[in-house]
Amino acid sequence: MARITIISLGTRGDVQPYIALGSGLQAVGHQVRVVTHENFQPMVTHYGLDYEPISGDAQALVTGQAGLHTLDGGTNPLLVMNRLADAAAPIMRQVIQEIISGLHDTDLALGSALGYSAGYLPATRLGIPIYPAYVQPGSPTAVYPNPFFPTLFNQTVLAGLYNRLTHRVFQLVLNQVGRRMAANNPIPKTGEISDRRDTMDVRQNFGSAGYPGQLFLYGFSPQLVPKPWDWGANQHITGYWYLDQQRDWQPSIDLMRFLDAGSPPIYVGFGSMSSRHPEVIADIVIKAIQATGQRAIMLTGWGGLDPRSLPAEIMVTQSVPHDWLFPRMAALVHHGGSGTTGEALRAGRPQIVIPFSFDQPFWAQRVKAIGVGIAIARNRLSSERLAASLDRTLADQAMRDRAALTGAAVNTENGVKQAVNLLDALLNA
Repeated sequence: MARITIISLGTRGDVQPYIALGSGLQAVGHQVRVVTHENFQPMVTHYGLDYEPISGDAQALVTGQAGLHTLDGGTNPLLVMNRLADAAAPIMRQVIQEIISGLHDTDLALGSALGYSAGYLPATRLGIPIYPAYVQPGSPTAVYPNPFFPTLFNQTVLAGLYNRLTHRVFQLVLNQVGRRMAANNPIPKTGEISDRRDTMDVRQNFGSAGYPGQLFLYGFSPQLVPKPWDWGANQHITGYWYLDQQRDWQPSIDLMRFLDAGSPPIYVGFGSMSSRHPEVIADIVIKAIQATGQRAIMLTGWGGLDPRSLPAEIMVTQSVPHDWLFPRMAALVHHGGSGTTGEALRAGRPQIVIPFSFDQPFWAQRVKAIGVGIAIARNRLSSERLAASLDRTLADQAMRDRAALTGAAVNTENGVKQAVNLLDALLNA
């Protein structure tokens, strides 16, 4: 059995799927270590995985005074990447050294999009094979753009050219970040570099989409993003890597009383996103809920919502496991993070997606495209528009039926098992 290190950087939605994947790998006998931010250590160790810390608190990076809430509503992908790189720059030297430490005694490494970008150079210099394991599409295709770019041109020849270009541009941006990191973080070669990677200039290929024939794992559902016709046999959409609720978690008495007091409520939550004006967003949501006559449960998360006064038909709490809560809801209003979108899909409930930034507009577009929900641009959000979308979502039986059928299909996929089988085949080749 292999010693596997998983590198994942970002918010909870960027880390949680890799704990699920690591748990699946460990269940079949592999030894798994997760390299991630310090505030996720309790979750990693709760599931019995080894842990190696990355400096910095992911929540502080998002919500702090100079945090990524400055990207609230941002749609410029290059601006997003540059600000992300700038925010991480002060600790990057230490992060690289911590990744090196996390790679000790490792046979194989896996990386999330940011984890692969940060871990590619150390792993390659140490002679450790590292493979992309992403929760958003990362391989070039003519079918849809890179998730950090908007959808344009609507299925024309120009759309195909544009889509491919966005993937290449995104790789170039990551490569540029990689060159900056490589220049500032000299890493000695401490192991033999094997196979064809010994011919690579790691500073040039750092952060790229890998080399031809390399295994790619994608932890999302083909129900939402079917495999593009121009991807190869080495690129696998396995289904979501779901981490089911912790066995010792129990809902509060207040939460159960609220659920039992009336019809299924609306869920509203923006996860790890934060906002310059969370009280304004909360006010919009409250007015929309009141206009529809519905009940709602509002999760404040990392600061995207900050209600100042509440009517009796709305309950606020900080966090509830999505896999427990979502099936009990009538509809789901969220930010469109990959993990939240996946949980909404398997719950079989219609969605209203209000993307903030990063890859969220892509997931909002996909939810709309397959007919299981509605997308509202963050900069067009109003109480009137949200209320109208809620009314439509609750009244549209065809949408509700599609959401239920999609949920049933997603629940049969077992993405963790598929990913584990593919990695076992790689290790045994």
